[in-house]
Amino acid sequence: MNKKLWLEVEKQIISKKPICLYDFSDREGETDVVYVGQTLTAKDVDFLRRDVGGPLSIYVSGQFLEKFGILPFSKFIKEKVTDGPLRKLVESNRGHDPRFAISIDARDNFTGCSMIETAHTINSLYDLVSKTDQVSNGKLADIFVENFISPGHVPIIPSAENLLKERKGHVELSITIAKIFNIPEIIVAGELIDPDSLKSMNRRTAEKFAQEYNFPFITGEDVLNKVGL
Repeated sequence: MNKKLWLEVEKQIISKKPICLYDFSDREGETDVVYVGQTLTAKDVDFLRRDVGGPLSIYVSGQFLEKFGILPFSKFIKEKVTDGPLRKLVESNRGHDPRFAISIDARDNFTGCSMIETAHTINSLYDLVSKTDQVSNGKLADIFVENFISPGHVPIIPSAENLLKERKGHVELSITIAKIFNIPEIIVAGELIDPDSLKSMNRRTAEKFAQEYNFPFITGEDVLNKVGL
């Protein structure tokens, strides 16, 4: 286990700065820039959109969303739609399980699209996630619908229930890191896109990006080793 690397990760999180998280070469082979368990500024949102390039998303614990009855979209369709063409929408042929659920905006935003309003949406959800153990599920649901509308500009992706024992995606890796440091299980992430090829950035280029910005570069294997899997 690389103790130095994990000390760098902890320092980065405490400083409210992101890390670079690569999954696995035999999976997607992609790198997300992730802010683990923290609030964001409008400048952070701007950085994710302009410099990182991939769509900004929020990763949260699947159990958190299930408190409100919110399921991943594919699971919702499979459970609620018994027949018809909609079921074909969730028949993935890409060999992995996309877990997008709903998209939201803070209810008191104007459109929710700007960097400032997107940061407000993120931070409002952070506040709610932080209260998970303090109020009842029914009260959490009331707070959720009082403070957010859907659809919106910020997509939410829930983790698999059993995390890395069930699925080894960026969502589960990120939520596991939050658990390691005992911080709110909410992550804001964007996938690194190569500005020249306009494709997902390969690992070598992503490592250079991390060095340029002085971000720790951590892999799925690092996380698995840390938790003994």
